[in-house]
Amino acid sequence: MGLGAKIQALSAPSNDCYLLMEPANLSRVAPDRAKQVGNIILQVGRVSFWSQLVLGIVATVVFGLASLNYLVIGSNRTPGGEVAVVCAFVSLGILVGSICISYRYFALSRKLKSPDLTERPKKSGTIKLVQLLLVINLIGLLLGLVGAQSMVGIALFKTLSQGPNTFNTDPTKIVNSLDLLTVLSNLQAITAHTAGLITSLWLLNRINK
Repeated sequence: MGLGAKIQALSAPSNDCYLLMEPANLSRVAPDRAKQVGNIILQVGRVSFWSQLVLGIVATVVFGLASLNYLVIGSNRTPGGEVAVVCAFVSLGILVGSICISYRYFALSRKLKSPDLTERPKKSGTIKLVQLLLVINLIGLLLGLVGAQSMVGIALFKTLSQGPNTFNTDPTKIVNSLDLLTVLSNLQAITAHTAGLITSLWLLNRINK
């Protein structure tokens, strides 16, 4: 072997040396797309979590007042109003689950921005999480709509059943505070689920781009 060939053989990196260096290089290099998605999920997660949390607290307070009023009124409560109360209760319970899932966005964002590629979740798993939150908010939204519409229909029937210039002393046939609080609690739940629905749709659109 000539002198030039020996120098070339010594200067060329061996396969063993390349295999040792490759994992280190992979851990340092982070795809820009994963970081962008991580930042988007972090921003959207903050909006989704805090908006649903604040609106959920307001809805819970209103529902608590409606429940207290429901117990105080007793036998004078509106017939058929139980449907709206149950819908508001279930919708708020679903909202709690939605808030918990929205909180997972923070951990998901950290994993996506991690320099360790093995910690990064798959795109399919991220999409499934967003779709799950989308379905949960949609179910809660529909229940809130059913509760609000049913109580509004009952209140409208009470109003139309009373003739002009008449005063009805039957508390079950007039629109009372319980009716209004029940409608308001359902509307607050609808607003919270709508916030989660909009953020999930926007996030799903950004991930699929």
